[in-house]
Amino acid sequence: MRRMDVPVETNLEDLHIFIQAAMGWKSCHLWGFYAKRYGRRVYWSPEEDEQSLNMTFLDVLHFLQGHRHFFYTYDYGDNWEHRIHIGKIERARDDRKYPYLFSATGRCPPENIGGGCGYSEFLEGLENPNADPSNDEYYSPFLDENDSWDAEDPEIEVRRGRLEYERNEYEKYHKRG
Repeated sequence: MRRMDVPVETNLEDLHIFIQAAMGWKSCHLWGFYAKRYGRRVYWSPEEDEQSLNMTFLDVLHFLQGHRHFFYTYDYGDNWEHRIHIGKIERARDDRKYPYLFSATGRCPPENIGGGCGYSEFLEGLENPNADPSNDEYYSPFLDENDSWDAEDPEIEVRRGRLEYERNEYEKYHKRG
């Protein structure tokens, strides 16, 4: 779980980049957003309609007509589905740069781990006292040599650093206009 503040003028493509930074993924898979409305799903993704990615967070709020959540799916093979809950909409604070990650729970699963089932197997294997993940073919692609994996550690300072980098890139891009 990640909680972050984003400007309402953030478009969906940039929101995807900010989510990737907050989670710790590298944006190397297909992705998209969707909402449920009138009993059907409406998708916004590069594969469906690239123009829809110019929609801003505020546009999505108007589309939702009072509903407070929509969804983000990353890696259609592993199928990481995230529910995006819209909290309070407030005026930006002068003492904060946006987007801002203010809390996180749990470490992000590695890329290409095989979805929820693969991640569960990965964690079970790490808990096995006889396992040597550095020599195991299954674990070695996901761990650097002598790396440990703490599923509870959200690496919040690392995530904030990556988000700051992406924010700087965002500002450079939008200044070029």
